[in-house]
This record gives sequence, C-alpha cells and structure tokens, in this order.
Amino acid sequence: MKNYIFIYLFFGIFSSVGAQNTGGVIGVTNDLNQYLNPMQSEGLYVSIKKSDQTRDESQYLFKENEGDFQIFFNQNKGFSMKNMNYNINSNTLESIVSKDSIFEFDNDKIDFIKHSSKKYKFYNFNNSSQLYQELLVSEKIIFLKGFKLIHKDAFINPMTNALISEAKNEIIEKYYCKISDKEFSQFDLKKKSVLILMGNKSSQIAKYVSESNLSYSLENDVIKIFNYYNTL
Repeated sequence: MKNYIFIYLFFGIFSSVGAQNTGGVIGVTNDLNQYLNPMQSEGLYVSIKKSDQTRDESQYLFKENEGDFQIFFNQNKGFSMKNMNYNINSNTLESIVSKDSIFEFDNDKIDFIKHSSKKYKFYNFNNSSQLYQELLVSEKIIFLKGFKLIHKDAFINPMTNALISEAKNEIIEKYYCKISDKEFSQFDLKKKSVLILMGNKSSQIAKYVSESNLSYSLENDVIKIFNYYNTL
C-alpha cells in the first residue's frame, strides 16, 4: 500500500519535461517510469516530521505559492512543480508532499532550477555547496547572488521590559564573482569593490560607468558593467 501512495504522490506533483541546459522545454512524457526514476535513483528521499514539529517558514528562500518551479537533473531531464522551496538553513531543496512528509533532493544530482525566469544553481566554494542565483555566466565572469540566514534576537526595552520586536530570522543577500580562472570572491555593490575585481581594466570600467550613467550599487547596472568587461 505504501508503494501505491508513493507513486500517487509523485504522479500528482510532477510533470516531466525534457530540456537542454538552457532550461527550454522540448517535450512532455506520460511514462510513469520517467516520473519515478529521477526521484528514486537521483537521491530523493522522504523525511517524516514528528507530530509535534512545526515548519519554520522563515528559513526558506521563496515565499509560499510563488508560482511554478522547474528542476533539471544532470541528464537534462526536467520536472515542473509548484511546491518546491530552498531551505537556507540546511542548504537543501525540499518538496512538501503531505503534512508529515518532506522530499529532499540530493544537491549533487541537480543541474539547476528555474523560477520566474531566474536561474539557480548549486556551487561548491567556501567549504560548502549552496544554491546561488546566476546573475551572469560568461566565458570571463560568473556573477552570483547567494543567500544567508541570520537570527535576530528579540529586542526588549530595558526600562519597561516591553517587547519592541520579536525574535526572527532574516535573509540577507551576498554577491560573489569569479573572474577567469581565479577563485570566487565576495564583494559589495560599491564602486571600490567592483573596480578591485576589474584589475587592470578598472580605469576603462570607471570611464564606461560614468559615461553610461550607471550605478555600482544597482544589481542590474553591475551586470551591465560585467558585460562590458567581457568586451575588453
């Protein structure tokens, strides 16, 4: 009976697509084995939550009901799904199947995921494998946005003991860049940090930014800056 439930849950959650590395859908399959194979053989397993546990939504990257996701495995097979999320605390992609069942994907078996036209991929540096948003990937530059979970304690007025703000988790964004064959470096969206990355091209970059009226503090403008670096 458990096997039938297992099959039913997967069949109800996933639709299968074939794809190239660009993430484009090139076909749909109704073959049940195509649904089950990546989930059983690609490292997906079930974690049963205890009845007294509650799911801490604050540790997840995406808000609930944020639309469809596409997940692509290393063999270029993709699956569309609605209830996937990334647990920043445990660095795992999860899918809730029922109130007491969570499916966790094996990060090493995943090529990338797509959500709202944004592409996310696991990168292994800083001694851990984490999910990053790919802002720009080119021959010379890889520009990523990472996510870190920090805990903020409750703030109590020392004079009145009144609770000013409750304890909470907060997601902060971190930016990383890899230039050619160098290692990934964390940097801030500030003029000095960006120009240091540009090395001996920094003067040309500074001139381009000034003439193009760009800002070092805006993510989209930094993408334009890096794209210009690619042309030098």
